[in-house]
Amino acid sequence: MMDPVELEEVVKDFSKRVLEILNNTEDGNQAALLAMSDKIHALSDDLKKLDIYINSIELGTKTYENSTPEEIYHYMVYKIVNAPTRIHSYAAVILTLPYLSDALKKLEESGFTQNAGGNCV
Repeated sequence: MMDPVELEEVVKDFSKRVLEILNNTEDGNQAALLAMSDKIHALSDDLKKLDIYINSIELGTKTYENSTPEEIYHYMVYKIVNAPTRIHSYAAVILTLPYLSDALKKLEESGFTQNAGGNCV
């Protein structure tokens, strides 16, 4: 478990990185997400170390397994915008961005072809 000062620094860094990604992905389309994929992957690697993510892997995998990167991104933004508190918006990103990263990796490995599927919501 992180001490409070370390956690505060992680949250500040996390917020800055998420805002940078959201500000640079105009509408969450495939091209915009792919352009930001390095930053998404880097942030995802950090988020996957958090207990809140680790404890939700089974549910998240079922939720996002057949979803495109665009669908995951739009669902994440929906959850952020509709979050009742700041901590809920953070949690939405922590619980969603790693699956966006995984979906982008699949897309990148397939040669950037259109991915099919979808069950987020």
